[in-house]
Amino acid sequence: PRSWAVGLLCLSLSLFWLQMATEAASHISGGSESTTVALLEQLTEVFGKLKSHTEASLQLQSGIQWEDIKVHFLNLEKSYRSKCDELEEKQKALEEQKAGGRRLIAEKEADLSAKERASVNKLQELKDAAVSTLAEVLLRS
Repeated sequence: PRSWAVGLLCLSLSLFWLQMATEAASHISGGSESTTVALLEQLTEVFGKLKSHTEASLQLQSGIQWEDIKVHFLNLEKSYRSKCDELEEKQKALEEQKAGGRRLIAEKEADLSAKERASVNKLQELKDAAVSTLAEVLLRS
């Protein structure tokens, strides 16, 4: 839109200068001033049209830019919400994994403790049996 406006402005100025040169030549050769007034009115009309087209173009661009900005920020918000939801899901999964890990550790500790008690009991039985055997051997001798 801006290149169109610049082109229209250049065309209008070229037309104006061409007509002014024609007017000057006509004036020098005895023409009237009414041609200059008509040219100025025509130039005013062209500049008015150019200004209205430029303003409309800028309003359209501003509207498009605002819509682009609005869409951009709505997309950002949607993206952030999505990332936030994703992170919350990951955090929940991590908490579940940690809880599962704690349960597994507690089970392993309980298993180990039971095996340790069983081993201590077995060792005590072996000690008792060894002491008993030694006592019998000493009594026989």
